[in-house]
Amino acid sequence: MRFFSVSMQKILITLFTVCLPWIASATHIVGGELYYTYLGNNQYLITLKVYRDCGPANVNGTGFDDEASVGIFYSSGAMHMNLGMDLFNAEVNFVPVQLENPCFILPPDVCVEEAVYEDIVNLPPTNGGYDLVYQRCCRNPSIINIINPQDAGATFYTHIPGPDELTGNNSCPVFQSFPPVALCTNAEFFFDHGAVDPDGDDLVYSFCTPKHGASPDFPAPTPPDPPPFANVTWAAGYSAAYPIDSNPAFTIDPATGYITGTPTQPGQYVIGVCVSEYRNGVLINSISRDFQFNVTICDPNIIAAIPEQTQLCNGLTFDFTNTSVNAQDFLWDFGDPATDQDFSTDPSPTYTYSDTGTYVVTLIANPGWPCADTATQIYQAFPLVEPDIIGPDFECLNGVPTYSFHAGGSYQDEAEFQWTFPAGSSVTSSTAENPPGIELPGEGGYQVSLTIVENTCEGEATIDVEVPPDPQAIITPQELFCDGLTFQFVNNSQNATTYYWDFGVPWLGEDFSEEFEPEYTYGDTGVYTVTLTAFADLTCPDEISADFSIYTLLDPYFPPNDPQCFEGNAFSFEAMGTEDSQAQYLWNFGEMAAPGLSTSANPSNIQFSEPGTFPVELTISENGCVKSYEDEVQVIPNPEFAFFQDFQAGCPPFYAHFVDSSMAETTIFYSWDFGDGSTSTQAEPTHIYHSPGTYDVSVTAYTLSGCVEEETFNFNDIVLVYTPPIADLDVEPQQVDILQADVYITNESLGSIDCQYYMSDGGSMEECDGWYSFSDGGAFEILQIVTDIHGCQDTAKSTVLVNGHTLYIPNSFTPNNDGINDVFLPIALGVSSFHMTIYDRWGTVIFESFDRDTPWVGDVRGGDHFAQDGQYIYHVVIEDQLKYPYEYTGHV
Repeated sequence: MRFFSVSMQKILITLFTVCLPWIASATHIVGGELYYTYLGNNQYLITLKVYRDCGPANVNGTGFDDEASVGIFYSSGAMHMNLGMDLFNAEVNFVPVQLENPCFILPPDVCVEEAVYEDIVNLPPTNGGYDLVYQRCCRNPSIINIINPQDAGATFYTHIPGPDELTGNNSCPVFQSFPPVALCTNAEFFFDHGAVDPDGDDLVYSFCTPKHGASPDFPAPTPPDPPPFANVTWAAGYSAAYPIDSNPAFTIDPATGYITGTPTQPGQYVIGVCVSEYRNGVLINSISRDFQFNVTICDPNIIAAIPEQTQLCNGLTFDFTNTSVNAQDFLWDFGDPATDQDFSTDPSPTYTYSDTGTYVVTLIANPGWPCADTATQIYQAFPLVEPDIIGPDFECLNGVPTYSFHAGGSYQDEAEFQWTFPAGSSVTSSTAENPPGIELPGEGGYQVSLTIVENTCEGEATIDVEVPPDPQAIITPQELFCDGLTFQFVNNSQNATTYYWDFGVPWLGEDFSEEFEPEYTYGDTGVYTVTLTAFADLTCPDEISADFSIYTLLDPYFPPNDPQCFEGNAFSFEAMGTEDSQAQYLWNFGEMAAPGLSTSANPSNIQFSEPGTFPVELTISENGCVKSYEDEVQVIPNPEFAFFQDFQAGCPPFYAHFVDSSMAETTIFYSWDFGDGSTSTQAEPTHIYHSPGTYDVSVTAYTLSGCVEEETFNFNDIVLVYTPPIADLDVEPQQVDILQADVYITNESLGSIDCQYYMSDGGSMEECDGWYSFSDGGAFEILQIVTDIHGCQDTAKSTVLVNGHTLYIPNSFTPNNDGINDVFLPIALGVSSFHMTIYDRWGTVIFESFDRDTPWVGDVRGGDHFAQDGQYIYHVVIEDQLKYPYEYTGHV
């Protein structure tokens, strides 16, 4: 294994840009950017990025400024505004630190942190445009390529062209990458410092001298100074074109911004990069970025390593493992002489050799670099031994289950075989490639294993063999006899999956079935030997036979009898369900029948001694088969019709109710005649008699099923309806004045013994003749109710017209809640409408009512206070019963 030792330097970058300007804060600043983006409507997004050293070199632990001051100047140098951007709203992140050169180890104490300040400002177009400036002091005192770096600040600026400089608007180009934080001495450096312009302007890159700005006394001027700005002073031997000790010297591609070179001396260096914007061939703006490179001596860190081969007999395909250290690129040579394509650049490749053999594998880590390292390792390729067991194949030999196994998988002709079978097998081991006819111990799960050995390589395979239980053919014995020529067979077999039935019909080749429980129809009666064979996978079949007696169907029954009335009942029966003339019959009618038993096929005149439901059983015997059938006969009691009616009397309309006490086993129907032309089919009807008189009532009751009977009942003079009195009255006079509202009522009714009068003004009178005085005006109705000796009543009506109206209005009241004269309420009689208004002495309405029963209690507009003692004006408007209006005005 070879090792290369190359010393390299480490660079720490501090960058500042104009449009992506540079920012420094005391000695802890390591970079920064300032640029703008046009948003439209004269709005610009100003972005300031500040990079600081957060490692041990920042001994004071200096952080970011709480506020960054960006000055915006007119072309004359006058200030337009000072933009203060707050750190509170800034975004702070750590910057990834890595080397561009993979050959060396990054110093462990490098730390860079970024703060991004942003704000939006409105900048109206102005001739000459605007200059944006940010200044900060100071640079690290250890910088070696400028004079007095600890006193040298930095200025970062950019220009927004005015309408006299540019037609349209402009956004700054934006650098895409932050330069690497560290460089190593004598190690090639390469970095893409290119920018992207949002407007598509042409960009030209060059090294340039950074600008001076601020001072130790004013490290963060607020506001910063306007242009022009002084350059930093280069130390002897350094310039913008040669800013760092290097061989070959650092260069920048003017078209791409790509920087290359090899640093040769450790130290810290300031470098400036300028980018010029051209639009249509005209320079519209130049931006600059200056940053700090830290160059240090680095140690090589690349080690190539291939682990030793640990597994043999993996076949011709290898998955190579790469245990190299710190390398990024790799080149494998697999040492296969059969091809010139035996290489790979994958970190951990897979390769398949063309043949078995021994091969030298080579790995180069970081090929092409001075720090490249090489490792080799010897690998042996043998054929892959991967046994597989094929089978088992099953065969039933002379009723014995046997199994054959076959070797499969990947192996060569020189392979050796070792089979192992479970204990209790016909053989427990074999060296044959395909051992046949193995008898396993019986039902259960077993494991069979195969080991193949070839070229010192060994492979093993196992297979689980499940020996199922032997099938057992079982036919359920015959339980149904004389059930006809079609028989349903019942299969009780165990451990079987398929079946074969032979139904035992001689010389008939189609008496078989493969159904689980088949149904078969025989051509004739007889005794048949039925055979069932049960099958299952990987087992020998089982067979059983049984005899079945097949006779014609014996299914006794007799047609049902309709129910019969108890009086004169006599039943006949007919045995059915057999075609055998030798069949024997036995009827059992029970103890209540005469006769109780019979052996006739069709017995008749069977009588029962009382009503009820009785079981009848028929038993038929033939060919040694005995079957029974049972049903019921019903003996129905004869119906009993009964109606018990009392004499009923009353005034019209009279409600007469009729009662039924009949009983029957089936529905009873009714036909009533109430003697007044009305009928009903209800069992217990209620009938209304409207006319006076004496009535005969009849009812016919009958049944339509069971015991059919009919009977009629007549009830003479059973209902009496009284003649009611006739009400009548005379009223004199029928039209009166409200001031003399008395009338005389005379009873002129017929057949009455008592009178009552009810008036629509709320009054009443119990004398049959007398005077009545109305209390109000209007049209009033008098209702007369007269009663006779039976309590029958009649009514008559008469109308009285009370003309005129009266209105009484008091002239004072005292609303002091003493219960005496507390309210003001006129008394109005004979009026149909009422409207009262109360006014004070100034004519203001303080009370109003449309209800003649609502008084004025002395309050003002329904409020919480009362009117003062004094005199008030009332205005009352009424209408009488004829709707004539009247007005009344006065004082209270």
